[in-house]
Amino acid sequence: MLLHVKCRSFIGLGTVHLCEFVRLKLIGLMLMSIFAQQVKAQYALVGVPPPARFTLDDILNLTVTGPLVKEFPQFEIEVQVLSSEGQLKWSGHTGLFVFYGSSFSVSRMRLQEVGGLHQKWISLDFQQALSSHAGEFPVGSYLIRYVLHGYKQGVGYSYNLAESSVDAESGSVFPASLLYPLDGDSLSSSVFTFTWTPPMGTGKIRVSQEFLIVPILSGQTPEQALLANPAHFRQKDLIQPSLFYHGGYPPLMSNQWYAWQVRVFINGMPALTSEAWRFILPLQKPEPCEPKKAEVFYELSTQPPTYYIPVEQGQLDVQFTEKYAISEEFIQFEILNARGKKVADHRTLSKPHGVGFNRFSFLLSNQEVDLPIGFFTLVVYGEKNDRWFLKFHDKTSYNPCQR
Repeated sequence: MLLHVKCRSFIGLGTVHLCEFVRLKLIGLMLMSIFAQQVKAQYALVGVPPPARFTLDDILNLTVTGPLVKEFPQFEIEVQVLSSEGQLKWSGHTGLFVFYGSSFSVSRMRLQEVGGLHQKWISLDFQQALSSHAGEFPVGSYLIRYVLHGYKQGVGYSYNLAESSVDAESGSVFPASLLYPLDGDSLSSSVFTFTWTPPMGTGKIRVSQEFLIVPILSGQTPEQALLANPAHFRQKDLIQPSLFYHGGYPPLMSNQWYAWQVRVFINGMPALTSEAWRFILPLQKPEPCEPKKAEVFYELSTQPPTYYIPVEQGQLDVQFTEKYAISEEFIQFEILNARGKKVADHRTLSKPHGVGFNRFSFLLSNQEVDLPIGFFTLVVYGEKNDRWFLKFHDKTSYNPCQR
């Protein structure tokens, strides 16, 4: 760009002209402006919006980038907080700092590395609002503006190197509150529905829920288990304040305590948790073992027979002589092995089931007793200490009660 400067002669100064002086001055100003623009283009600020509930310490969350070789030995970040209407509510700045390399990140945890965040000005209404909210920003929308300043040695002013701004939304959030199962509940079924009150958020806050079940180890509280133990079940991004726990989910173990909790995420970040409750599934009582329909009934004799009856699937079907009738509740029996040692009786096995006149089905196993494959003698005692015998060969170790 050419500079056209009209020169004048000044009486009293002889032939001294100021045209060259003015031209050189303008050229210097232009070069300084070009230099400032080039320097400014080398630096950048990238800010991160604060969480939904934040304080002044949370607003400085950004990354500074610049050239590896820097012409500024010191830097400073200016911060401004403006309302949604553009009114300045707060301004401050960091201390002077130096950063090496091409990038430098600043956050709440690293404020000391930039000399902290110092207040320069605050409006009276904003100051009162912060005090009434324990330092948290009141509900509303804000614009946070950042300016990076560079300082040269021996220069009394700073260079404006980069600017950036982020939108911030402050709102109130109410955590979830657990409803069912109640704390300490003993559940009768492994299929049931968890329920809780939904978390609520104000403003533009996006609230999501995470459901969690964790086993409780011996000596742990529900809170300790949730912090220390791996999750048994986790479901993220729930919309409804309930979860139907069905057979498609990991099975819950009987006689095991579990802790459950609902965690609230705000704008994708963990924020709040519900209380921690516990529940248990007690040991389920085994369903009574029903005998299968008998096809052949073997007669009991008053003397031990010399042959063995083959028995399969753990069920022995017998009948008394037609002249003798015995009530089911009075039957007592024992089973002896081939060496004559008792291996089971009416106290360890289920009572026989009456399936007709003088006919009964004996189940030879249950949850605690399962006769091995081998040769046995059934001894049945009547109401008058009468005895009946039947020898049988258990050909399988099949347990009908553990189908």
